[in-house]
This record gives sequence, C-alpha cells and structure tokens, in this order.
Amino acid sequence: KIYSKIALKVMSEMEENSPYCVVYGSVEKDADIMSDVMEKLCGYPPASFFRINPIVSSHSGPHVIGIIFREKE
Repeated sequence: KIYSKIALKVMSEMEENSPYCVVYGSVEKDADIMSDVMEKLCGYPPASFFRINPIVSSHSGPHVIGIIFREKE
C-alpha cells in the first residue's frame, strides 16, 4: 500500500530517533494507519498529528497524508 511506501521513503531520509508528525486531510483513519506503519518501522509513535487546513485539503483531496520529519544531514 501507499502507506508503506511513504514510511519507507521517510525512514530512508529521517534522522535516526528524531520525532515525526503525521499530517492528514479529513480522514482520521488515514492518520491512524500511517501512524501504525511508522511505529512498526521506527519503534516509536508520532510526536503529534496535524490535520491539514480545509483550503489545502480541498485541493489535495480528503485522503492526503504525509509525514513531517527531521532530515538526515
């Protein structure tokens, strides 16, 4: 699924043991799934969740999902 692809890409570029945030559109279930996938890969839950504002979500769709993270140097 797309969640695993996103998580693997994030893990390849994320600074080890750094906090991350799950961002999502209007479907909270997407955030829960993304959080579960990330937690299985990195061993800890997200620091927070952030719902994208309605203006962005209206252009990207209700299922927009992403991860905010600190990139490796």
